Amino acid sequence: MELKQEICCSRQDGRCMCTEELSSLNDLRQKNLLCDAVLRLDDGGAFPVHRVILSMCSEYFRNLFTTTLHAREQNDVLLHGVNSDIMAQILDYIYTRKVDIHYGNVCQLLRCHFCAGLESHARRFVSRHFAHLSQHSEELLEMPVEELQAIIGAEDLNVKDEEVVWNCVLRWIDHDAENRKGHIAELMTNVRLGLIDETLFLERVRHHPYVTDNETCRPVIEEMQKFLHDKEMILANDKEFLTPKFASPRIPHDILFVIGGWTAGTIADSIETYDTRADRWIKVEEGDPTGPRVCHGTAVVGFNIYVIGGSDGVQFLSSVRCFNAVTKTCHEVAPMNASRGYLSVAVLGGLMYVAGGYADSRRHRTAERYDYRTNQWSMIASMNTHRSDASATALSDKIYVVGGCSGDGYLASAEVYHPQTNQWTNISPMFSTRSGLSCVAFQGSVYAVGGFVRAFGATSSGEKYDPETDTWTQISHLLNPRGNLALQVIDDAIFAIGGFSSETSSCQVERFDDRRNKWYEVADMNTYRTAMSACVVKGLPNAGDYIYKHRDRLLEEKRQRILTILRALTV
Repeated sequence: MELKQEICCSRQDGRCMCTEELSSLNDLRQKNLLCDAVLRLDDGGAFPVHRVILSMCSEYFRNLFTTTLHAREQNDVLLHGVNSDIMAQILDYIYTRKVDIHYGNVCQLLRCHFCAGLESHARRFVSRHFAHLSQHSEELLEMPVEELQAIIGAEDLNVKDEEVVWNCVLRWIDHDAENRKGHIAELMTNVRLGLIDETLFLERVRHHPYVTDNETCRPVIEEMQKFLHDKEMILANDKEFLTPKFASPRIPHDILFVIGGWTAGTIADSIETYDTRADRWIKVEEGDPTGPRVCHGTAVVGFNIYVIGGSDGVQFLSSVRCFNAVTKTCHEVAPMNASRGYLSVAVLGGLMYVAGGYADSRRHRTAERYDYRTNQWSMIASMNTHRSDASATALSDKIYVVGGCSGDGYLASAEVYHPQTNQWTNISPMFSTRSGLSCVAFQGSVYAVGGFVRAFGATSSGEKYDPETDTWTQISHLLNPRGNLALQVIDDAIFAIGGFSSETSSCQVERFDDRRNKWYEVADMNTYRTAMSACVVKGLPNAGDYIYKHRDRLLEEKRQRILTILRALTV
């Protein structure tokens, strides 16, 4: 995983110094030119450096090189506890603002955090990839209890299932049980026990030998048991049931955005986000500053959301605007070569691909590609079929476009684009014709869900395509038929969002469990939407800006919903 950080400079345009400005200094360092200090390591490694560059990036080095406590300047420094390989990576980060952080070096880099920014990135890496690290990292087993507590107690620890945290605690203690089992109570306070499956808690956590043999665990267990009792009696109590900290969902790293669409007969400019951990939709105050849009596409590159084509209610558009989810600013980028509504959009290798669409009373089969680095669109080979109301996704370095409407009828056909050869190839058709469907890549397959099978006839059926066998397999039906819906993958699950049935647009959202081949209802959107677009921004550093804020009221809200239903049934 490549991490980048920028340092400020005095450019007139207000931008920041980046890798290009530092590259010449890095060349000088590598050639040992104009270097005025040497870092020496225990393993014999020696690294010529520029003191001013290290001082700019590290408070440690700044204090070392500027202190007046030494009789002479410190320009030949022996550093302990750092090997040459790690030091080379740290210096690469200081001079280029890039370092390759992976499972094998993240803990060592974190211990050697001469750069506050690097430490922050490394901690975020541990938090984001905790589920994997907790099971496979050997360095984690060597952590002192204080560091482990800080990690598992973090609000943004990236875990869908709190059982992962509990198992990590056990793995850490098992590594040196005699000396560590006494820490079980303090570590348990950082596990969100209220989010663990009740059966797991009652059968495995509560009766684990580390717990039963340690009297200091009793208050933790009793508090949890009281919570379970109160939760079961939630309707028998008239007072508010606030959610305790140990049952409050953590902050997700990935955020699902829904933008625009038809709602109540008008085109929306509103934006909503979905907090998967709290199962709540949140209205984004900023909205879309450039106005309403419908039948458009969205694409995500980094933290930028590109809103592409569509209609403003008057005409179909070629324009593209870019919303940065971190800075919350929006600006126009280069327009497409053609106006397109009902288009298909996918991202592959940091490039955005659009195909087909509708404008000027005709359906396109042309396709084009956008490179954000040059802010340019370029035409690529046209599809084999004219398509609007189709859907696209990227899988295994290819772009798949499925279904849609050709103008002569709804389509079951699908095709795949090979960027290396700039060619489209037809693949096996779906079982059903689908226009206004949505598709996503998930677990090595292309899933195609919903859509219209005839005029105003929405379907609930779905199917998935296996590129290895060139075959489609039917999956279970949606709970509610819908076309012009959005499909996105977040938290290792497919979500079907909004859409239009035979009568009205929808605010309903469903989650697909591929292990059970079953759809489940989740929280509704705040707004009825159809022909909107959805996307997921991953690893968002300010994800907390887009989550549900009232986490302490989640159980009370559930209680109120149940009471409302019961009152309605008794009327």
